[in-house]
Amino acid sequence: MLLSTIIGKKIVNISTALDLGGVTGFTYHKGSIEYFVTDDCMAIKVTDIIAISDVITVNMHYNFAELKYPLLNITNVYICSMQGKHLGNLQDVLVDERYAIKRLITDLKNIIQFRIASYSSTTLVLDKQCKEDIPKKETEICIPTVITNYDFLINRTLFRNILSSSGSLLFKRGQLITKLDIDKARNIGKLVQLTLYSTPLK
Repeated sequence: MLLSTIIGKKIVNISTALDLGGVTGFTYHKGSIEYFVTDDCMAIKVTDIIAISDVITVNMHYNFAELKYPLLNITNVYICSMQGKHLGNLQDVLVDERYAIKRLITDLKNIIQFRIASYSSTTLVLDKQCKEDIPKKETEICIPTVITNYDFLINRTLFRNILSSSGSLLFKRGQLITKLDIDKARNIGKLVQLTLYSTPLK
């Protein structure tokens, strides 16, 4: 599951019928997400989640949990290694069914094996054992039929903004993808994000 798909989703406590706010970030501990945090400053244990659909339902009998670890936003967090290498700005996070973090998706590359040495709300520091995918732009340029292969994206809808490494808007949430968008994404190395952050038109 990509965490971008739940950002902003309302959390409802089924035991009290209270709206706990929309998801804005999370806390991390020992390789997994421990809490989701809402815009109402509520901390929700992932073990209390019942279902994730149009809203997130939880069953909890407390209204506040003291966070032991910093709040981490899901996007545009600066990532570097302990050796000082810039690894990109965080765009999304892939987790498994137990909320263990499996992949960090940045504007430069995907990081698939890593240990978070430390983090704050704005920065992630990874240890020297992190392993990267081949950078997206290089991968896509090496595929001679990339335009044909990505024609399935035409008329899909973006469910989030896609930004450049400097933070400027490249593709806007809600827009329908066209052939020109695919060509543009190929040229700037954003085809993977165009695929990840779009859904078929309903």
